[in-house]
Amino acid sequence: MGRLWQTLILSHWNALFAYLPVESLVHANQANYYQAIQKSTAATDCAPFIRFMLDAIAMALSEAKQKSSGKGSGKSSGKILALIKDSPEVSAPELAEHLGLSVRAVEKQIANLKAAGKLNRIGAAKGGYWQVNLD
Repeated sequence: MGRLWQTLILSHWNALFAYLPVESLVHANQANYYQAIQKSTAATDCAPFIRFMLDAIAMALSEAKQKSSGKGSGKSSGKILALIKDSPEVSAPELAEHLGLSVRAVEKQIANLKAAGKLNRIGAAKGGYWQVNLD
């Protein structure tokens, strides 16, 4: 339950966290996860657990960065930026339909573009628009 809340809180803070496989990394390193909990409990200090989770998040970010630098994602990202530049009010489902991708794939690309500072959302999800950063 705690990991679910963690994912929800982090994804509310930054949409990128909704797509990071932190839970998978925790599951793959389950022995270290429980060891970190035991150390934190024994020391009545949350630092060992926080260090473990930060390392897991850093690993997930690193893996996501490697995947997003692949051939297919770069093409999709460039197309998404071009479409948004031409039509800032476009929605993720409209982008997905235009590009022949799933809505989830487009949302992942948008999260990556936002995390890279190439894209900002101005205003609310409904009624707002996208701003492309050409730095």
